[in-house]
Amino acid sequence: PQAWRDESPSSSPVIVDMDPALGVPYRDIDDALALHWLTLGPSRERLAGITTIFGNAPLERTHGIAAELRLHWAPKVPLNRGAARAQEFNSSAAAALAKHRGTVVL
Repeated sequence: PQAWRDESPSSSPVIVDMDPALGVPYRDIDDALALHWLTLGPSRERLAGITTIFGNAPLERTHGIAAELRLHWAPKVPLNRGAARAQEFNSSAAAALAKHRGTVVL
């Protein structure tokens, strides 16, 4: 199999859509690790936003965890709340993405 490689332009803004559950019993920590990894290297300059969604935990919990992670790792990056349930299309995350100009890597 061919190895994964990023074919996106290196200057494209990145928006991370996540449902972090760091600290929630029996849930995974992959979203928190991905955000941390993005904030460590050159990708930090490309990080244009963080959006949250329900999934690993309810939206209130995932958004709160994302807000805490953002405070420590990316305090200047906008944070927007996404869907709290399936088929929910009107959210601040959707509005922020719709307003974003240019190419975005999600």
